[in-house]
Amino acid sequence: MDFNGVSLPLSPEQQEELLKKLKTLETDKAKTERLIRKMKHDQESLNVMYENAIHLRDANVRDKARQYMYNRMLLEAFPSLLFVLDNHLQYVIGTDSLITKLFGFSDGKELAGMPLKDIINRIKNSEWADNTLESCKLVLNTRQLWSHIDYIEFLSGAKMHVSVSIAPVFNEADQLQGVTVVINDITELINARKQAESASKAKSRFLANMSHEIRTPMNAIIGMTTIAMSSADSAKKDYCLGKIVDSSKHLLGVINDILDMSKIEADKLELNPVNFNFELMLQQVITVVSFRIEEKKQRFIVDMDKAIPPFLFGDDQRLAQVITNLLSNAAKFTPEGGTIRLTAKQTNADDEGFHTIQVEVTDSGIGISEEQQYRLFNPFQQADSSTSRNFGGTGLGLAISKRIVEMMGGGIWIESEAGKGSTFAFTVRMKKGSGEALEVSGEHTFLLQEAENVFKGKRVLLAEDVDINREIVLTLLEPTGIEIDCAENGAEAVELFTADPEKYSMIFMDVQMPVMDGYEATGKIRDWESKRDGGTDAPGSSKRIPIVAMTANVFREDIERCLLAGMDDHVGKPLDFKEVIGKLHNYIK
Repeated sequence: MDFNGVSLPLSPEQQEELLKKLKTLETDKAKTERLIRKMKHDQESLNVMYENAIHLRDANVRDKARQYMYNRMLLEAFPSLLFVLDNHLQYVIGTDSLITKLFGFSDGKELAGMPLKDIINRIKNSEWADNTLESCKLVLNTRQLWSHIDYIEFLSGAKMHVSVSIAPVFNEADQLQGVTVVINDITELINARKQAESASKAKSRFLANMSHEIRTPMNAIIGMTTIAMSSADSAKKDYCLGKIVDSSKHLLGVINDILDMSKIEADKLELNPVNFNFELMLQQVITVVSFRIEEKKQRFIVDMDKAIPPFLFGDDQRLAQVITNLLSNAAKFTPEGGTIRLTAKQTNADDEGFHTIQVEVTDSGIGISEEQQYRLFNPFQQADSSTSRNFGGTGLGLAISKRIVEMMGGGIWIESEAGKGSTFAFTVRMKKGSGEALEVSGEHTFLLQEAENVFKGKRVLLAEDVDINREIVLTLLEPTGIEIDCAENGAEAVELFTADPEKYSMIFMDVQMPVMDGYEATGKIRDWESKRDGGTDAPGSSKRIPIVAMTANVFREDIERCLLAGMDDHVGKPLDFKEVIGKLHNYIK
């Protein structure tokens, strides 16, 4: 090693130590250089941050007026009353326009620095103003949010239910600066709640009424069945069976009303327009209700305007439902020996081919007071709560009738006085029919004694999984002489039919069955027929077996689903013997 021109010999250990020191110096140098570079980078960042801060400061100064205007715009768009107050409860800022309008100020500039007391005292109910002031003071003292619901009557005449929310305002140093008062109009919410509560009470009363309406005929059915089973007197048994039939029909009417009302509330009630004979429809309705009128020895008068077209195009079943309901009510609320009048007339015929038909049902019954009339057409309500106790009924018939006539382009109303009888009237708009409506089918006039052995030599297949339902069909059709094979599910029905298709003249097909339902079974039968006959199993084909749905699914969409599945017709449960006989006549040649 050379040191000041003098070479000093180094031992190997010294040389190694010196090399280590040199390496250490090199490492420290690199660290120092990296530190210097980082310091330079940090300095540059600080310079940028400083420049940005100066820029933001200058921008805030320049845009102060613009920001203020922006805040005012936001406040003007704020939908609620807003007061921002200082620690002395003096007005700082808020929804000036709304406050000015509701509290009767001529200019929003008057509000600046005004005590809250002077603002809110300009209303009719001073109690609310006192409560709000006390709440603001409470928030200032406790620094806690406070809210309550109240009612305000303004000098302008406006009235509203309000929710009042009062909150403390703090600065960045957590120092209390004042309070904000937000007042929201909740009048619609309160009214909606009252309406919901009223509807809930009405439905509770309705359910109680329904319990009575359902349990009463059920009690009669069970009671009369017990009496008939324990009696050996055939006349007494016949009497009990007659009461059972009457109670069953009443119960079915209650169920139908409930189901119709459910469809109305779900907006699924639909019309099924057809060509029909108007006079014939009226005759059928009169036949249905005449026994009630005869029981009370009431006088019944029918007036029909000859100007009404003999055939109309509309939903005759729904129209008959409305007239039946009105006539049934008239018979129910008219005393023995009273008078009921049914009037049908045409009031208008326009250029579009529509005829306006007005039907009126007038009775000499108990009448309805003016204050009770407005409730009549509301669902789940009757004119008087005592009505259901004294006369029975679901309270749904008029609500259902109202919906039906409105769907037919008309309206329904009442003219009545308490103790002086009532007139229920409605109008419907229908086009003139083509004159191709069907007359009353055999099922409406076919008598039991005429059914004996009428289908002897014919055989049908009955697909039904419930034992009692099979027994009912077998017993009802026994006098006709028809032979019946039974299948307990759809798969068994398909197997029986495909094994010997020429054996059967017709199939009665239940819809809901285990293993395979009626829809799938019908589809498989139609597929089998198509393969057998080379695709000639179209509706009306002589080779196509008639399939009639026999099911408790009786809504229009249920019937349409049966037809789409390949069935030819539909008969509803509970079974009507005349209707079943009518279907057999239609399809068994």
